[in-house]
Amino acid sequence: MAQAQNNFLPPTILIPQAITTLVDGFSAQSEEEAQIVFEQAIKIINKDSKLSKRELKGAYMLYRMMNPQDNVEQVWCAQFIVSHLLGMNNLSQSSQKEKSIGLKLLKASGDAMERIHKKRNG
Repeated sequence: MAQAQNNFLPPTILIPQAITTLVDGFSAQSEEEAQIVFEQAIKIINKDSKLSKRELKGAYMLYRMMNPQDNVEQVWCAQFIVSHLLGMNNLSQSSQKEKSIGLKLLKASGDAMERIHKKRNG
């Protein structure tokens, strides 16, 4: 049994591409660069449906206003945005299964926001 423990490798945690893209955008040097990175992430998130210019602007403003304080908050902020946008998209689908997934994604976005709040405020 001791030999099996020596050969154990911890699982790798894979962060979805949209989240890593958004995390990169938090450290953008300019507003233009942040906008470009954000739009790349939106293309990954929203392949099948289109966000209106108004929705895109609102999501971008939220993204910039989150102001994460460290790397952990960057991941949580990105998780919030990705799960919120995907959740809203799923809620707009006609299938009950898609709507159920949408609600779960919105819960995940709320959980991410709650973790940020608890970290910042104790």
